[in-house]
Amino acid sequence: MSLRVRELVAGYRRGTVLHGVDLDVGPGQAVALLGRNGAGKSTLVMTVMGLLRARSGSVRVDGHELAGARPHRMARAGCAVVPQGRRLWAPLTVGEHLELAARQGRRRGGSWTVERIVEALPRLGERRRQAAGRLSGGEQQMLAIARALLTNPRLVLLDEPSEGLAPAVAEQVAEVVTSMLADGVAVLLVEQDLYLAFSVADQVAVMQRGRIVHRASTPEFRRDPGTAHRLLGVS
Repeated sequence: MSLRVRELVAGYRRGTVLHGVDLDVGPGQAVALLGRNGAGKSTLVMTVMGLLRARSGSVRVDGHELAGARPHRMARAGCAVVPQGRRLWAPLTVGEHLELAARQGRRRGGSWTVERIVEALPRLGERRRQAAGRLSGGEQQMLAIARALLTNPRLVLLDEPSEGLAPAVAEQVAEVVTSMLADGVAVLLVEQDLYLAFSVADQVAVMQRGRIVHRASTPEFRRDPGTAHRLLGVS
């Protein structure tokens, strides 16, 4: 599955956040979307997934125009999102979250099962009977990732997936993303952890003030520390 965004404009009330965004993610490709806080990265994820309505522009998934489509239609098209803030159902247990997501995934077909998730993220297996609202922040993040994967999507939008995770668990997340890419899933990764982003992404796109201002392959971006410092404030 591929994602093609063109001239996307969106915002909140009278304020415009996205000013004509262009972005491409191909099958089995991971694009790391980088930028300072407030650049519009999460707004882009929400707009692509239909959680925020686009004002104008194009969002094509496998050639089908889906700009303005509601989230349930995006999900039926094979898209999944791991939103910043997790958005779990606090009273439901880990096991109940996994089983609900797996039902949709079984209808679609695919290789992500509850058993595979528990093998990749064993902490969730240990917490299977625990209510989501009683999990630690990192455990909730793992559950949000697992819930998305169990739908067996072909396009995944990950918004800060390593947030709240210990380094060892973040490495497990990187392994999961690598497995997704091997299955041909397209991945858009919003991430502050550059080590994680560089370890899985084929390409880097940098956003400033609601626009993509720089694109490069990950190796090319890493060889140019001056650009990283100028755009992101890191060395």
